[in-house]
Amino acid sequence: RYTVMLAENPFDLDVYFDQKGIVNTNLEYQGRWWVKGDTGKQLFCYEITSNQREPSILSECFPLILMNNPRIGARWPSKFDQNIMYEAVVVEGRPQR
Repeated sequence: RYTVMLAENPFDLDVYFDQKGIVNTNLEYQGRWWVKGDTGKQLFCYEITSNQREPSILSECFPLILMNNPRIGARWPSKFDQNIMYEAVVVEGRPQR
């Protein structure tokens, strides 16, 4: 779960990365994820877009190793490539299909 820190309208965004490179969210964003780089230095990257919300694009890359063992409740602040701050927290569960 990301809390996107927009000064005028912060919002919570639940982001789900499936095993096939697809990203879904609880809001109007969707997109894709991929891995790039050499073994041992790989980055996990994603980009989500929306035709209905601003910002219309959110993206970032971070070390793939951080995806290996997510701990429920872990929190960290960071920044999207678009220079928008967020706070992330790992939550339990997956979306219902």
